[in-house]
Amino acid sequence: MSSSSKSVNTHNCELKIEFFGLAKLPPNAPWYKIFFRKIRKKLALNPNSPSAKRFFRNKSIMLLEQKRHLHGPAYIIHPFSTFNKIREAMFCVIWIVEIILSPFYMSFIHVAADNLGVQLQERDEIFFKFYIYILSPLEAILASFFFITGYPNYKTKEIVIDPTMILKNYVELYYAVDFIMCMKFGVYWDVIKAMYVLNMICILRIATVFTCLKDILTNFNIREEVYDCIRLLLLTVMILNAWTCFFFYIPWAAHAEAFRTRSWAGKAGLHPVDGKTIGYAYAECFLAIACHFFGTGVGSHPIEKDNYLEKFLMVCVMINGRIWTLYIIACILKLFSVVTISESKYEEYYLQLEVFMRQKKLPEILRSRLIEYYKYTFQNHFFNEEAIFATLSAYLKEEMLLYGARRLIAKVELLKMLPKSTVNTIITSTRKIVFLANDVLAKSGDRCEQIYFIHTGTIAIHTASGAEVAHLEDGDQIGLGCIFFNRNHYKYSYTAIETSELYVISRKDFKTLIQDNKDAMRYYYKKLMELESHWSEKEVSVDVGGLDILSHLMAGKILEQPVRRPGHFDN
Repeated sequence: MSSSSKSVNTHNCELKIEFFGLAKLPPNAPWYKIFFRKIRKKLALNPNSPSAKRFFRNKSIMLLEQKRHLHGPAYIIHPFSTFNKIREAMFCVIWIVEIILSPFYMSFIHVAADNLGVQLQERDEIFFKFYIYILSPLEAILASFFFITGYPNYKTKEIVIDPTMILKNYVELYYAVDFIMCMKFGVYWDVIKAMYVLNMICILRIATVFTCLKDILTNFNIREEVYDCIRLLLLTVMILNAWTCFFFYIPWAAHAEAFRTRSWAGKAGLHPVDGKTIGYAYAECFLAIACHFFGTGVGSHPIEKDNYLEKFLMVCVMINGRIWTLYIIACILKLFSVVTISESKYEEYYLQLEVFMRQKKLPEILRSRLIEYYKYTFQNHFFNEEAIFATLSAYLKEEMLLYGARRLIAKVELLKMLPKSTVNTIITSTRKIVFLANDVLAKSGDRCEQIYFIHTGTIAIHTASGAEVAHLEDGDQIGLGCIFFNRNHYKYSYTAIETSELYVISRKDFKTLIQDNKDAMRYYYKKLMELESHWSEKEVSVDVGGLDILSHLMAGKILEQPVRRPGHFDN
């Protein structure tokens, strides 16, 4: 997207932005306070994170979440913070390497060390040092951060940052796995050889690893089909690697920690003591396993007929290979099946939109706004909402509409004061509209025929002269003053600061529905009087006092850089 199109979808705020949680530091603040503040910023929610945008969809909600997190314990890491994204990337890479190296260390390294009577040959010392002194300590450090890292609850669409709940969740799920992997039986602890198999518990972390990998790839706008291919490739390598290590280790452990002459490894001459490297032994075993796994042959050295243990292992490999091949075929078919029809429809209509924009020779700015609207509205899935609602009964339609507007009902003070039957009628009489950044909802002097309720997003209020006086956020309303003060025209202009969802109802219908609730009308009349009085004071201060030094100082334009709306999340 070009810089011009980005600027069109960005609101430059003229108001003084209140800081969201941490006190600003004076210019002569000590270095440790500056350092601590920078650390807190890295641990807090980053609204520019693609993961945060997918979860919240709205920067005003992100701001509230940011405040909530910063008012909690200082050591808690937000799951959508910059620090946590780096930690997740490191965790993903290290555990992929761990899942591959743990079986390798358990089998080939220990067999080589026991055959030689020493710890390792000098030529394999590099791998040993990497695993012991780099990979394992990093793994332990990353595991310790799970005790203080919040997690998203996708069912309730909330972020859990309570220390007790974080600790409970981690202990119940993965603490035992991480603890055993940090112990490294047979590496840091000299135990019986049977306990080496405990290191294979690392496979229980595969689901977490691929969740992190999917999140990372999605942040780089890589399609889900590409992620599925990468996931299947990595899983295939992990399965082949595990069978390779087991095929080398189990016969050696079963025959008193030695290879029989007629065994497969004995015939292939895979004794590290014979001068061959561990890499050579691994390559020979991997070739044999891959041939049996995919059914392409028996490898360079066939198995003896009377070697029942190794034949049984190869039968298991062949069965696993057939099942895994069928699973891969099923996954490939799934990419083109009706299971993903909503995604396919979305891609189809997205391509049609691009062709339409090229055909009409639309300017780049308008193209970017159309694409932003399309992506926000459908969220990568296409569905015909009107067709779905047409099949529902009137009662189910009402229930669906009320459920979709539950957050709005909870935030709009006037709706909370009205009877439930009236609220139900109001919601079913509304329609939802999406406005992009810098879209004008209404101009000062326009005829007031619609009442707006902000579901998500932020709307700026401007005077007739164009000065910005206030922001409206989730739960606020636009146009109620026309009803309560008998105005026929909007007093102010209203412009969307970011992509916002609003519920709209006609002025006439809304007035008819609420006019019988006298107590609510009287209470809200006073509230609107106070609110409009506050805006009028701001309007006077903006129009009259905008050029004196005191006004500039109060607005933060002296001694510090003016803060624009899109950047205030980075403070």
